Amino acid sequence: ALLLWEACIIPSLLQGASTWVEISAIKKLNNLQNWFTRLILRVGPGTPLAALGWETGLMDMKLRIYKEKLSMILHLKDLDDQSLASQIYREQLDKGWPGLAKETKEICEELHIEDVNATTMNKSEFKRLIKGAIQTKHEANLREESQGKTKRTSLICNLN
Repeated sequence: ALLLWEACIIPSLLQGASTWVEISAIKKLNNLQNWFTRLILRVGPGTPLAALGWETGLMDMKLRIYKEKLSMILHLKDLDDQSLASQIYREQLDKGWPGLAKETKEICEELHIEDVNATTMNKSEFKRLIKGAIQTKHEANLREESQGKTKRTSLICNLN
């Protein structure tokens, strides 16, 4: 079920997420993911969210969107200078306009990584950096969320 979620549902839910601005649906997306996780694990609504995250490894939707946005910038940087998307991206950078370039700079600051707009790393190196930073942020979020809570048994044992 988790494989289907990751392979089929997530791409559909986050279609075009790299271009979303001022996202207000993150809570709804996370609620949907948590509902699905509870359903497949057969646990109640009182199950701590941190426990669901640790057991399944499913990433917070906000971090998934961050990854999409950073990957989009890497793509835009590789485009020919004559393409419209590249011209718009460069104009955003030069003028400091609100948009994807400015938003990804703030995302990089939050993840404590080099600015994707100014990096000299190649695409594969930066994608590895993104993956590591997002995983670190995800684990930090789960640790923060689980502060003061104890886990008695594994949720997976409920599947038997």
